[in-house]
Amino acid sequence: MWGSEDRNDIQLFEAGGFVESLNVRFDLREPDMELFKSIFAFAQESELAVVDMMRKRIVPDLDGFVRAAAESEAAHFVRDPTSFFEQVKTSARAT
Repeated sequence: MWGSEDRNDIQLFEAGGFVESLNVRFDLREPDMELFKSIFAFAQESELAVVDMMRKRIVPDLDGFVRAAAESEAAHFVRDPTSFFEQVKTSARAT
């Protein structure tokens, strides 16, 4: 693990000597565009797929990557925590 749990971090998981997954968590309270660009460039250079885990889809380009972050549940929470928790509460009642 690199970074900090309260800010941006990168987690590498391996099994049997092979990389199983590489997870990156961005602190959306203060988005770091250079980090977004660097991570996306690294993924492209390494022929890795960038996946929007919320929507379970591959993100094809940097604009889509930034858009996925801006539309994420984490971004919703950062912008308006009260609305976020109301939505979670409403979703919980529906199930």
